[in-house]
Amino acid sequence: MSLLWVSVAAVLITASASASIPETIREAKGVALQGPNGQQVHWLGAQAPTTVVAGQPFSVRLVFKSDQVLDSKSWIFVHVESTSSRCRVVQDVAAPKLQAGLLVRSVDISLPTTAACKSQRMEVHAGLYRRGGGGRFRIESSQSSDDRIHVSHFQLVTEGKAGSERWTTAADMAVQRWVSASRPWWNWAAGLLFVGILSLWLRRRPIAVVAGPASKRWVDIVLALSVGSLALWSIVVAIDFVKDDAYISFRYAHNVVAGEGLVFNSYDRLEGITNLLWTLVLVPFEALGLDLFQVSEILGTLLLWWLLYAMTLITTQCGARSPLRSDLWPAIAIACSSTTTLWATSGMEQPLAMALPMVGMATLWRSWRRTEDRTAHRDALLAGIWVGLGCLTRPDIHLIAAVLGLALIIQSLRRRQLDRVLLGFALGGLLITLPGHAFRYLYFGEWLPNTFYVKTGGGSLVWLKGLQALYEMWDFNHIGVLALLAPLAFARSRFTLEKLCLAAISFGYMVYLVKVGRDEMHWHRLYLPALPSLAILSGLGLQNLVVAMAALFKTRWSRLALAGLGWAAVLAMTWSNGTFTWEHQHGLNGRGDLSGNFHPDMGKFVTRHSQPGALVAFQDMGSTPYHAPDLDFFDFIGLTDRVVARTRNRFGLHPFLDTSAQRYQGQFDTEMRRYFHHQRPEWVILTSYIHGAAQMNRVAKRFERNPTPESLGWAVGSNRYQYGIYNEEFKKRYVHVRTWPRSRGYYLSLFYLRDLWAKTPGEVVFNTPPSQVHGVQAQFERGVKLIGASMPEEAVAKQEFYLQLWWQVDKALEQDWWVFVHVERKGYRHPADHIPGDWMWPANRWRGNDVISDRSLIQLPPFMQPGQYEVWVGLYKRSSWERLAVLSGPKDGENRVRIGKLTVRAQRPILDHLIRPTRLEEDRAFAERIIDHGRAPGTYANRAAETLKRLQTNEPKR
Repeated sequence: MSLLWVSVAAVLITASASASIPETIREAKGVALQGPNGQQVHWLGAQAPTTVVAGQPFSVRLVFKSDQVLDSKSWIFVHVESTSSRCRVVQDVAAPKLQAGLLVRSVDISLPTTAACKSQRMEVHAGLYRRGGGGRFRIESSQSSDDRIHVSHFQLVTEGKAGSERWTTAADMAVQRWVSASRPWWNWAAGLLFVGILSLWLRRRPIAVVAGPASKRWVDIVLALSVGSLALWSIVVAIDFVKDDAYISFRYAHNVVAGEGLVFNSYDRLEGITNLLWTLVLVPFEALGLDLFQVSEILGTLLLWWLLYAMTLITTQCGARSPLRSDLWPAIAIACSSTTTLWATSGMEQPLAMALPMVGMATLWRSWRRTEDRTAHRDALLAGIWVGLGCLTRPDIHLIAAVLGLALIIQSLRRRQLDRVLLGFALGGLLITLPGHAFRYLYFGEWLPNTFYVKTGGGSLVWLKGLQALYEMWDFNHIGVLALLAPLAFARSRFTLEKLCLAAISFGYMVYLVKVGRDEMHWHRLYLPALPSLAILSGLGLQNLVVAMAALFKTRWSRLALAGLGWAAVLAMTWSNGTFTWEHQHGLNGRGDLSGNFHPDMGKFVTRHSQPGALVAFQDMGSTPYHAPDLDFFDFIGLTDRVVARTRNRFGLHPFLDTSAQRYQGQFDTEMRRYFHHQRPEWVILTSYIHGAAQMNRVAKRFERNPTPESLGWAVGSNRYQYGIYNEEFKKRYVHVRTWPRSRGYYLSLFYLRDLWAKTPGEVVFNTPPSQVHGVQAQFERGVKLIGASMPEEAVAKQEFYLQLWWQVDKALEQDWWVFVHVERKGYRHPADHIPGDWMWPANRWRGNDVISDRSLIQLPPFMQPGQYEVWVGLYKRSSWERLAVLSGPKDGENRVRIGKLTVRAQRPILDHLIRPTRLEEDRAFAERIIDHGRAPGTYANRAAETLKRLQTNEPKR
């Protein structure tokens, strides 16, 4: 009887709860969800307090609508989290039984009183999932990257009273999403409105900018040298920045010189670059054997100076020539911009993409109003050529070309005649772009570069991320202040068309950034082509503001003081930006962060143990492929792989952003795993990321004891770029060779095809000592002999040297016997421990009378000082740190054998490469003995083409 009353009470309570739901919630369209087994559910609304006190419990009431009863494995999850801190609480509850077509459930939550959970806005997300591994219910009717519904929000406070309850629907939260995205912009918008009104008011009052007397030539030279020196100083501070992506262009340039053509992988005409002109500029320097990074640094510096000169010309053309010398303000701002100086010498195309459009504008505006002057026609043609070259440097420069062309069209319409300047500009641009794009299409077979298919995504989530990225850019290096000053450039009515061009470029690129969503490279490099335009507008605006304020005062000293304030503002921003660069790039550390210890070393390692044409799978298409010049590379991300790129694009996925198509990630991964195994790469490099200081410390300790993927745990298989390939099937097919610990949170693990690993590496194992064996000899216990050793007498700091050891063994030992190498002097030791046979012939594989070539590439760390060092070697057991006893030879009392002295000399700029290039004849010793992989030339490209054809005929079901 009591059970009956309990059931009746439960029904009455549920009915009462359903009855208390407002009609607006019952009639809401809601958000459609589909369960793993086809269940159809709609979320209608949520009730939550407007204010919550930390530490006090509160409830979130959720209302769903369904036509069928959900089973006991269907659960509701609620995530309460902040977007500005780590305050987060997760609460799961079983889904309620169906009553009158509605599922109503209250979820009790309490936020902790921790430092992270202080006063702030909190967001509430909810959804359904199948408990026991069935996955979340998929959201069908709105955009979500993780199948969560944004159901409510509230203000968290640390003391006070809880707020009233509030109902929210899907429509309410859709508005809130955009309100939340726009809220950071309210202050900026208010500032722009005020400046805009001020500009309109000043425009109605004449602002007389009196041109100063022509300065003496020596003054101009001193000023130019000062600005150039300022830029040079900023570059020197940021010069150790190396962007791995620059090596993509370097590899294309190398393949041109090597006779392979403009390709990344042999026989594969794929445009994996977006900087065709920059790549072609590098080709002659690669042919001369020069260090392309140092070439890029020199070219970047020269291009930056050229840019600053063009900016000064444009600023003067727009009316900034005055006794204030305000024509220098924009150039000074750019000379010390952290973004500009960082990317100017990064090895990438940014300095060329900035300089060419600015030079084109300066050339065009020099005489575009004097249409009858012959020099104007010549200038227009030349300007078109400069801008056309810019279009071949980066595709987005077409936006600048379109703005300038539109301005010329407007000018022609005003004059009611076809402007010959317009014709000259169009002709110059077409002379460059038409042949350039025709070559691209005929050579690569595509109008769009392969990177387009990788980095394009759509939907509101991308726009929201883009707005956030744009806000971060405005908050970076005072770019928002430049944008606030820009409208004041229009306070004077002269040169309006020129300033409108600058404004269209400045704000057009902002729209472009929002559409892109987010660039994976830091400090907002995608905005660089437009940054000079924004700086010029802000310089003109600041000048107009200073002159307008000076007009209010009659005394000469007041005007001088205001001019000084203008210069003080510019120099203050310069100091702030310079300090930022100094702190983040560690000051003048002489390229202290640059070395070949990781990615280049991996390229050289797989090169010396592979025949030409072997295939390597990796996610970072940069310095590793460049230092393995005659190997092919499978790109996990897809920049240089058409199958990965096109498949990613067809699914609507973006590698660096979560989009509404994220639900298809599993299908994409499955398809790409199949493609990966079809390509069957000989080598695979898996990248593992460890997050959180505590986890990093735990993993680092495990890795110190056991430097294998097992120590990295789940991180090896959780990298989103690698399709989840690290599974049981992968472990059956591949063997772990070695792992590079780049940092405590970043590990690079190399695997080798098991079929090839099972064979004897001929470049490592010999039956008899070859003629090259010479040098130091020593006898160890357990039948191990060092029958020869050699190394160079000198090495270059931050580079590397080969240490050649020759071992002869009687039998196999335990697997954890390693070779240790100590490069040391008093107070310093650099260890270079490794598995015998250059990682390829561990001790448990040794056989009687094996002669083992242990030729390891010793990387000198960036902080190792030049000087005299001694090199010692030996063997030790990692499980016990026991050293194998040295019985005879040049030994010390610590069971070490002395190989010799090494002189480490300082690098000589220009004369020495920053990172030693791969020299195939030197690096690939005993090339004829390396195991034949059996891969025919062009196999990778052919398999990619056939896979793409198959996938295009079988569109994915979404």
